[in-house]
Amino acid sequence: MNTVVLHAGDLAVSASLVEFDAVLSMVLRLDIHRQVLRAASRMIVQLVTAGYLLHFVFAFERPALTLAIIVVMAAVAARAIVARPGTRIAGAGRYLIAGSGVAVGTVVTVGLALANGYQAAAMVRSKICDPAGRHCAWVCPQRR
Repeated sequence: MNTVVLHAGDLAVSASLVEFDAVLSMVLRLDIHRQVLRAASRMIVQLVTAGYLLHFVFAFERPALTLAIIVVMAAVAARAIVARPGTRIAGAGRYLIAGSGVAVGTVVTVGLALANGYQAAAMVRSKICDPAGRHCAWVCPQRR
């Protein structure tokens, strides 16, 4: 698995954009700077937690267990959607709508990831020959 390495400069740019939004809120007297900073802090905690959880989930070598964890995560996401204030659909229909939305998003995301994985596997299996045609080798495209 490839890891994206973030440097201090990358994090500083991200933090400065959030700070800019908070300052802009104060200058324009929108009075949402506390909400912006709270939301940014919550987002950091959630993304770090999700990253560690996904790293743990994808380390399993049993597809059934990985699928079960993904289903639980999708169910929790659907429940979070339904629990939002301002939900206008009453009864069990809101669970059906939220669950369907999460299911479609999950299926599309997993489908694209699998399609990309199969395409990469096909590229690895393809023969790459030298221009003179003297020999052929199985080459991983990332190591060319």
